[in-house]
Amino acid sequence: VGYTFQRRDVGKTVKVSNNQILVDDVHLTDIDPAFEGNGLAAPQSCSNNPPEYWQSRGYTCLTIDQDSFSWSCPDESWRSQESCQQTCFDLGYGHPGDDCSTGWPGVIFDGFLCNVREDAVGAWVQLSTSSDCTAGLRAMTNPHIWRANPTPEMTQSLSFAVFQTSVIHLLTSPAQCNLGTVVRSDVEAGGRFYLLQPRLELVENTIEQPASSGSWAGGTCPAVSKTFLNEASCKLLPGCLPLGIVD
Repeated sequence: VGYTFQRRDVGKTVKVSNNQILVDDVHLTDIDPAFEGNGLAAPQSCSNNPPEYWQSRGYTCLTIDQDSFSWSCPDESWRSQESCQQTCFDLGYGHPGDDCSTGWPGVIFDGFLCNVREDAVGAWVQLSTSSDCTAGLRAMTNPHIWRANPTPEMTQSLSFAVFQTSVIHLLTSPAQCNLGTVVRSDVEAGGRFYLLQPRLELVENTIEQPASSGSWAGGTCPAVSKTFLNEASCKLLPGCLPLGIVD
């Protein structure tokens, strides 16, 4: 996957320093000060002016009940006038195309990941200095994985196919089993980096060569459902126990 933060990472620790992002103490990405490698443009300067009918009542973007922003920020009139632009972004209801964050270069942060709007590059993410996400809130955008000084293992020639935006599949196993946590591929665009996530391994499990718990890295016995096609040839190998019992 090409994005740094995933929804399944919510609640994990996040550390940012020296232009590096670590999640649960795992180095996921470097930060490109030139705003090129991470797929994010430099953030903009955002205003925070309330709509006119709020001003007449003495309301500001910081004093009104935050619950109202969930339906106010997406309103077309708010978007056209850029009403409460900064606050809308900070709360996760930013106007389309807005990045009112500080940007990642030079950030020093030690805290937790509170929210990821979607698994995508540029998506809104929320950080906090407290584990319950009540203090030191910080709104940012999700950077693309990038490495300033990639190793040969990261840049080796590999065959990938695009599954969806920022998600690619490895088509064939590498000649050497030396994949790290990050690889580079040109399948989507030149020189992009991706976080390796093992999801599926194909195992030979035939009548002639049935799989066992010791024949693959999973450590358990691969199993298929019993059908009329395999009921006469199914084998339970020594060391393989049923995963469950059905009365």
